[in-house]
Amino acid sequence: MNFSNLSNTAFIDRKYRYSIYFVVLLVMVYLLLLIFAKRIETSVSFPAVHYNVQELSGYISKNITFEEINVTSEDGDTINGLYAEGRIPNKIVYYFHGNGGSLEYFYSEIAYILSLGYTVIAFDYPGYGKSSGYPYEQKVYTYARDFFAYLQDQKGIREEDTVIWWYSIGTAIAVDFAVQHPVERLILVAPLSSRYDMSRAMVGFPIQKYLWMANSLDSLEKIKNISIPTLIIHGNSDNIVPFEQGKKLFSASPSKNKYFIELDGWGHNYILSSFANELKGVFINFISSWVLGERYVYLDDSEKKHLLQLSLRASFDFDSDDSLTKYVDPQIHFNNLQYVPKNLEYIGSEYVHDTKRNLQLRRDANEMFQRMTEDFYDTFKEKIDVVSAYRSYIYQKWIKDRGCSDDLCAKAGYSEHQTGLAVDLWEASTDQEFLSQPKLQRYYDWLDTRAYLYGFTNTYQKWKEVDGYEIEPWHWRYVGIQLATELHESDQTFAEYYYAQKK
Repeated sequence: MNFSNLSNTAFIDRKYRYSIYFVVLLVMVYLLLLIFAKRIETSVSFPAVHYNVQELSGYISKNITFEEINVTSEDGDTINGLYAEGRIPNKIVYYFHGNGGSLEYFYSEIAYILSLGYTVIAFDYPGYGKSSGYPYEQKVYTYARDFFAYLQDQKGIREEDTVIWWYSIGTAIAVDFAVQHPVERLILVAPLSSRYDMSRAMVGFPIQKYLWMANSLDSLEKIKNISIPTLIIHGNSDNIVPFEQGKKLFSASPSKNKYFIELDGWGHNYILSSFANELKGVFINFISSWVLGERYVYLDDSEKKHLLQLSLRASFDFDSDDSLTKYVDPQIHFNNLQYVPKNLEYIGSEYVHDTKRNLQLRRDANEMFQRMTEDFYDTFKEKIDVVSAYRSYIYQKWIKDRGCSDDLCAKAGYSEHQTGLAVDLWEASTDQEFLSQPKLQRYYDWLDTRAYLYGFTNTYQKWKEVDGYEIEPWHWRYVGIQLATELHESDQTFAEYYYAQKK
């Protein structure tokens, strides 16, 4: 008997069996991966679902005041979130946080947004904080819709007043929300383009394809259907969500008003805390009535303050008829001479004496005007008399046809009153007549020092040669808090500022 041959045969049999075992093991592992692929992918995308954010000492800032909100989702889960009211009405930021922890981990970012004056609403993803469930993609999308719908009903929040502001993983959830809701504007901070792209960055190829999984969190595809103004901020040294993903989203966006800020040498985390001062003007201008065009800013250390100051201060929209900062004077008219503003509201209230009983302002201006008049009443225990507000093209033409001089009355199609953003307060024909009355002088002094806090400026205060009209201490125009503050701090009239920017 040849024992050598038997030994070789046994060795081959063992090797063959081990190969079969190995193949079977691979098949079993593959099947397990197929079964649990969705769970694994979700865990990688939302890792903080597995630990308590309270253990992250040193990172949580609780310097905000808010109303805790609890909503029951369609499938019976609890959606926990917050509503923090800002000082500026009708500007709601819907904030979607990153995946490193629950909302508490991001209170400092919410505090920053509140410091800009905006109301913030935000919720915790399924399994995060006090929210129940598990953060599967479709469930997170449902949470976003259900939470917003609840606040629409309870707080009267409108989609058209809402700015979506998202960070990191939150960008994908918010893009999905923005596709389905006509929100006003989008802000993306360190955004990812899709899970396929994230897999390519992590392991070199989209591993999900081999597990029969479709691409998900696919912002790159969805953003192609979003044309509203979009601001993207991304660090070019981001080693968590690659910088190229933010650029891909910028390129894919069909918006005619989009802005990209490349943070030189910066990574993924602490963008808001590290660039708080440099980005403050960016956010305020963007959330106001910006019409941007397409712009790209490379923000290195030497340029970050200088470039933003120069490029963004001149970014108010002076030209569009609907803009809050639309500029008109005796030489510059509306694009549509018979323009009629949207959202006109009657101004009468317990703090306003509407002398004509049917005067109107645009909603943006009216809500801030009402706040200002309440403040005025608290000071003087008097209502503000309004003698003129919105004037139509026809009404302005009737005024001119009566013989009012060009120094005092604008031609039809050239009047600030046609914007629906201007008011005339108290009765007077000249500035001397107005300011010769001690009571009106006190009122003017109060407005001169406080009106900018509510977005109003005294448009005509430096004579015809500067402003196009004679001095009118009674004429106050809403331009938004950001521009009104700049005019107040630089002691410029709207006309001075406009022509300086045009130069």
